[in-house]
Amino acid sequence: WQVVDERSHANRFMTFEQIQGACEGWRYTLKIHEISQSYDSVLSAMQSLKGIGATHLHDGRKASLMTRQQLQKLSLAWPQKQGQFPLTWQLVCGVIERD
Repeated sequence: WQVVDERSHANRFMTFEQIQGACEGWRYTLKIHEISQSYDSVLSAMQSLKGIGATHLHDGRKASLMTRQQLQKLSLAWPQKQGQFPLTWQLVCGVIERD
C-alpha cells in the first residue's frame, strides 16, 4: 500500500502471542490456520477480503474510494506468482474452558 499513498489501509489485529497472553490464567486451546489463495486480479483479491469482512474499518481508518490510478499502482506493486495475485492471512480459533 505504500506505493499508493501514506495512509493506513490495513486494520491492526492482535498477534498470536498477544492472543495467547490474553488467555493466560484460563484453560484454553488455540489453533492458527494460514490460508492462502490466488486471484486473477488485485480487484478480485480485494473483493475476497471484503467478502470475509476484513475491510471493516476500525477506529482511526478513514473510508474512501480507490481511484483507478491507485488500483493500477497497487496492481504493479503486488507480488505475483505465475500471473496470479496471492493473498495469505492467518485465522486463530480457540476454546476457553470454564468449570
